Amino acid sequence: MTVAREHLYKEVWAEPMTAVAKRYEVSSNYLARICERLNIPRPPRGYWQQLEVGIEVEREALPAAEPGDEIEWCRDGSSPQLAPMTSKSTRTWKKGERPDKHPLLVGARAHFDHAREGRNTYYVRPHKKNLVDILVSKSLLDRALKVASNLFLDLEDRGQRVLLAPPRGEWRQRACELRENGAGDDAYELRDSRWTPGVPTIALVGEIAIGLTVFEIAEEVDVEYKDGDYVRVKVTPAPAKPKRPNPFAPAHNDRWRFSKRWLPSGRLGLHAYATRHNVEWSHYWREKSPGDLEKQFAAIARELEKAGPNTIAPLITAAIEREEEQRRKHDAQMEEWDRKRREEARKAAEQRRREEQLQREKDFEASIGRWRLAHDIRDYIAETRATVEDAHLDITPDGEFD
Repeated sequence: MTVAREHLYKEVWAEPMTAVAKRYEVSSNYLARICERLNIPRPPRGYWQQLEVGIEVEREALPAAEPGDEIEWCRDGSSPQLAPMTSKSTRTWKKGERPDKHPLLVGARAHFDHAREGRNTYYVRPHKKNLVDILVSKSLLDRALKVASNLFLDLEDRGQRVLLAPPRGEWRQRACELRENGAGDDAYELRDSRWTPGVPTIALVGEIAIGLTVFEIAEEVDVEYKDGDYVRVKVTPAPAKPKRPNPFAPAHNDRWRFSKRWLPSGRLGLHAYATRHNVEWSHYWREKSPGDLEKQFAAIARELEKAGPNTIAPLITAAIEREEEQRRKHDAQMEEWDRKRREEARKAAEQRRREEQLQREKDFEASIGRWRLAHDIRDYIAETRATVEDAHLDITPDGEFD
C-alpha cells in the first residue's frame, strides 16, 4: 500500500497526528519521521487548540519535491517513487534575496571540524557521510567552503540545480586526481588522506547529473621528517664535488632525513564527472595561483551546459544501448542454458526410465526362475514320495530322508 505525499499532507493538517497514526496503525513518532523524510510540514504546537477557540492559523504550504526526493510512502517496504531528476524545478532567488550561502553549505563547517585525525593525514576527513563533496586540508577549509558556496549559487542562477544525489539510485562517484600533473593513481602518502562522501554532489543540467568535487591540489615538495611528521623544507643542492676535511671520516648521509612527498598545495581545483556507471567523462579546473578558480565560474558553467546535452547525453545513450545488448546476450545465454538444462533433464529422465524398465524385466525374469525352481522342487518331492509309497516303505519322521 502506498500513500501519496500530497494525500498525507492533507491528512496531517486535517486532524491530529495521533488520529492519523492510529488509522495507519503506526505510532505518531513514526509518522512524524515519515513526514520529515517526505518533506511534509506538520502543524505547530498548539495548532489544534487555537482552532478550537476560533483562531485561524495559516497552514504551511507543501513545498515542491526536490529532484530525486521520495513522493510517496510505501507501507509495504517497497521502493517508493522518486521525483524526476531534472533542473526544471530550480530555485529562483528574488532580486536582492540571493542567500549568502548555498543550502548545501549551511552548517557544513561544523561537520568538517568534527573530523577524523590521523598520523600524516593531510586532508580533512569528516565523520558525516551525507555531506558536500569537498576534499581539502584544514588550513584551506574556510576558503573551499566559500568557493563551493559561490560556485553552486552561480550554477543555480544559470538553471543548474546543485544538490546531494538521492540515496537511492545508480550514482557512481569517481575519485579525483589530486596531483597537479593529474597522472596515474595517488601517491602512497595521499591514500590515507582521502575522504569519500556517502552520495556525490551533483549539478543537474536538464536531466543530466554531473558530479562535482572541490579539492585541494597536491604538489610534490621537499620535506624533512621531523618530530613524527613531514615538514616542508628548501633543500640546498649539494655541490658537485663536496670537500671533505678528513678523507677517512664517513660522509654524512641525509638520504633518510630529506625526501620528496606529495602535500596539499594551498590551491583549489574542481573535478566534474559523469555519475552514471559505464560512462567515462570528466573535466578538471586547477588553479595556477590561489584565487584563479573564482575567475573560472562562468567558464565552468558554460562547459557543464555544453557537456551535458552534447557529450554526456550521447555517452549515456550509448551506455544504455550497450547494457541492453549485454542484457539481450545474457538473456539469450540464459535461455540457451535453460534449454540445455531441460534437454539434459529429459535425457536423464529417459535414461532412468529405460534403466527402471530393464530392472523390472530382470526382476520379472528372476521371479519366473524362482517360480520354476519352486515348481520343480514340489514335483520332485511329490514324485519321490509316490515312489517310496509304491515300494511300501515308510519315511522316518525327522530322519535324513524326511
